This record gives sequence, C-alpha cells and structure tokens, in this order.
Amino acid sequence: MDINWKEVGLVTVFGGLGGALSLVYSLTVGNPPAIQLPWGLLAYIFLGMGAGYLGVYVIAKTDTRQLTHCLGFAVACGLSWAPIMDATTALVENNKQRALHAKVNQLIEETRTVASELRNTSDEKLSVTTDSAIVTVTSLLDTSSKIDDLRLRVAAHKSVEEVIESLNEVSKRDFELASRARKDILYTLSSSGGWYGSHPSSMSVFARELLPFSVDASKAVGSRIIDEKDDDSQPSDENKKETGSN
Repeated sequence: MDINWKEVGLVTVFGGLGGALSLVYSLTVGNPPAIQLPWGLLAYIFLGMGAGYLGVYVIAKTDTRQLTHCLGFAVACGLSWAPIMDATTALVENNKQRALHAKVNQLIEETRTVASELRNTSDEKLSVTTDSAIVTVTSLLDTSSKIDDLRLRVAAHKSVEEVIESLNEVSKRDFELASRARKDILYTLSSSGGWYGSHPSSMSVFARELLPFSVDASKAVGSRIIDEKDDDSQPSDENKKETGSN
C-alpha cells in the first residue's frame, strides 16, 4: 500500500496546531496546564499531533480526498486531544476483547470435544486424552478470566462441567489419573482471581460438581487402608504352619 507522506505530514501538523489552540483555550478560561511553559506548549502540540493522526486515520477514517475537510477535522481532533486519546484506548481494548472472545469460543468447542473423547476413548489412549483435556481446560479458564462477557463465561463454565462429568466416568477406570486431572482443574479455578472476584457464584457450581468426587475419593482411600490393615492382621500360611508345629 502506497503511503502519501505529504498528506500524513499535513494531517499531523494541523493536529499539532489544534493542540496549540487547546492550550490557548485552557489559558483563556483560567485552566493552565500542569506542565509549565514552554514545555507545556510542546506537550500540547505533540498531543495534538498524535490526536490528529489517530482521529483522521484510526477512529473516523476520514476521506482524505477532501483535503480541506480532512485538515479541519485534524485541527478539531488536536483541539480535543484528550477524548481522542480515550477513544483510541477504548478502541484498542475493544479489539483485544473481540480477539479474546473468538479464542474463548474456539476453546469451548475444543473442550466439549475432549469431554466427549474422555467418555469414549480406549484404555490405551486414556492417559493421553486426559492430559489433552487438562491443557485445553487450563487454556480456556485462563483466557475466559480476561473477558468481560458474562454469557460467554457461563458457556465456558458449562463446557468445563462436561469435562468434570467425563472425569467422573474416567475415575471408574483409572482413579489416580482422574484424581490428578481434577486436582489440576481445581487449581486452575482457584488461581483465576478475576473469575471468582467478578462472579463468586461460579465457585458454588464447581464445588457442587467436585463434592461427589471428593466423597468417592475418601471412600476409596478408606477402603484401601482397611484392606491393607486386614492383610497385615491376617497371618500368612507359613506363619500358620510354624505356629502349628510349635
């Protein structure tokens, strides 16, 4: 794309002129700048130059073929440099949110897919599929904690709940693998401060989902301990023979 540097230079200069007019206006109404002259004048000029460029080419995307109108708009942007800077910041944040929303939607679909794979995968591929689920869920929770769309966060919650339900099924085949996966997911949830800080009710959702698993884990561990004690308390066949001979 060819850049008309002469046009860009004119727009920037006229924006700087608007910045200088902004300083004159401030002094006229009795609102002097925080920076003393002459540095205050330079600051206003540079701010006006930046606002002129951003206002013409980024925010309004003015038709530069109408040069007189374009340069007049550049002066107006320089005169009102503060709102132009705020609008530019908001535009950048909006574009960032749009990119995050697209990423979260993609991760939601991947999370639902891996939840289905967990229920249907073979025992040989169970470990690999579980590790993939952990990576996907972690990425989803980290990314969704940065967005400001509550409905999309709820959708992310639901997709993670599908993985949790699938891990309940996995625990029947491989308890330790499912336990490790659930622990990693819970750690990610607890470390997502923005998630819980904005929507504390989401904690109860996952606490309710994790509670049955915790109870089952306690029962399983308890039964293992009891079995081990029973094995230790019962004498072996050799000990029985020695006792009988005595």
